[in-house]
Amino acid sequence: MAVDPSTGDVYGVGYLLENNFKDAIIVRFGNDGVVRWTHKLGSVAGVENATAVTTDSAGNVYVTGTLRQAKPGEGESDVDKAETFRVDLAGAKPVRQRLATSR
Repeated sequence: MAVDPSTGDVYGVGYLLENNFKDAIIVRFGNDGVVRWTHKLGSVAGVENATAVTTDSAGNVYVTGTLRQAKPGEGESDVDKAETFRVDLAGAKPVRQRLATSR
């Protein structure tokens, strides 16, 4: 979890399991504890789990987690890849900008 110092809002991350697929999610709680929004950040072809979140003084939110990408005809790969991305919260739906991915 991370707290936005300018608003007191709290961000939490994890995953949502739907139809046997995991998709990373981010949830924003207001400083009053009410859920402001929840957004799924997962991809269509992979299994994603957000494991950490932080904010900066400019209001950016950074999420780190794991990605297990499916390979055509092979199902899931057997190696998780770490990924870090910035979530742009300016729009109605967050936009992911991938900053780093392990090989």
